[in-house]
Amino acid sequence: MSDNEEEIRCHHTAFKHTCKKHRRNCIKWILVQGKDPQTNKDIDMWDCADKWSVTLLMDIARRNIETAGEVSSFRSEMRKQNEEILSLQYSRGRTTLLGIENDN
Repeated sequence: MSDNEEEIRCHHTAFKHTCKKHRRNCIKWILVQGKDPQTNKDIDMWDCADKWSVTLLMDIARRNIETAGEVSSFRSEMRKQNEEILSLQYSRGRTTLLGIENDN
């Protein structure tokens, strides 16, 4: 992920030190492990958190989209099951269900 580490200067040191020199004491120097959200290749790499932020935000967005799809699917399934339960209750001649009067 890093471009020529020898030359990159850290903005947290007001560009006085290179990232390579400063990273041992830097709280932004992090290890990221997992899958690249764009290429799905394995990642196991140390680098500046500021450089990782875009990649990590893309991963968060992808996971949010997946979660929204699962919630929608779950909602649809629950609605279907609730309609089936209500249909069975009404077909068995129940006169009230959850405070709703049956016209039968």
